[in-house]
Amino acid sequence: MTIRTAVIVAILLTCLAFPSPGAASPQTAGIALERTAAAVGETITVRLTGWPRGNVTVEVCGNERRGGSADCAVSAAVTTVVLDGGAEVRLPLAAPPAACPCVVSAADLTMTTTATTPIELSGVTASGAPGQAAAPRLNVTRAEFTDGVSWWWLFGLTGASTLDLVVRNTGAAPAENPRLTLSVARTGATAAIAPAPGLGTIPPGGERAYRIPVTIEAPVLGHYTVSGRIDTGNAAIAFTAGGTVYPVAALGLVAVLLYVYTGWVIFGTPLAESAARCPVSESAAAAKSVLPAGSGGGQAIAVMSPLSK
Repeated sequence: MTIRTAVIVAILLTCLAFPSPGAASPQTAGIALERTAAAVGETITVRLTGWPRGNVTVEVCGNERRGGSADCAVSAAVTTVVLDGGAEVRLPLAAPPAACPCVVSAADLTMTTTATTPIELSGVTASGAPGQAAAPRLNVTRAEFTDGVSWWWLFGLTGASTLDLVVRNTGAAPAENPRLTLSVARTGATAAIAPAPGLGTIPPGGERAYRIPVTIEAPVLGHYTVSGRIDTGNAAIAFTAGGTVYPVAALGLVAVLLYVYTGWVIFGTPLAESAARCPVSESAAAAKSVLPAGSGGGQAIAVMSPLSK
């Protein structure tokens, strides 16, 4: 690796670690229907515009969704991935558990971005808002990476860590096999669906802990977020976990290589080349010419001149 290559690599990693703040301002999330009147059992096209990149869940709800997911046909919801601000989905119109006025609702996994639009839906048999029958009520009490980051992430490479998730049921009915959905997003990349385990049954007043391996694909650089959503059939909750990782090990390796290479360039010239550049004195050369061939390097040779008479 030359000095130029090492410097270019270090500059590129530094630029990636500190992305430009000039990102485009977010748009207002919108939702539109191909038609505003339909019947239960039909399927319509829903258009999403101005949404942040990631997963969006679309569903039909009664009672203008005043009661949250409890008013929606959660089992017929459709999830899509938004890449460039917009997407189209085909939504089957199931009967919501609450009476109309009805709406089509869209929300991201964290439920921080939501939108609704009205629809005249015929065939809804519910007579009013859902009653106060016993139902599960889930709360996420912990969602974090207690094992820390993966060593591979410190080199910017694909690696996995463990998400510790604790879910508590404070409701009066058991939560039977609630559906868990996970997505992983990192800086500058589109959120991707992550494998999620089944949660089993959580009894009333009970609490269950889960350890879920989560993989983040390379290059791992900057902020990463794991978004989750748990649907019980009559309600849904969202949670997030994440942090910031920079490939400090990779940057350190580049710095060490650059340091070693610089030292080799400055101090690593062969001694033979240095000796060749040093002049040899005339007396040393003359003495060398007097030595007979094959004489030992450790013997002293005396040259005697005849005495004058």
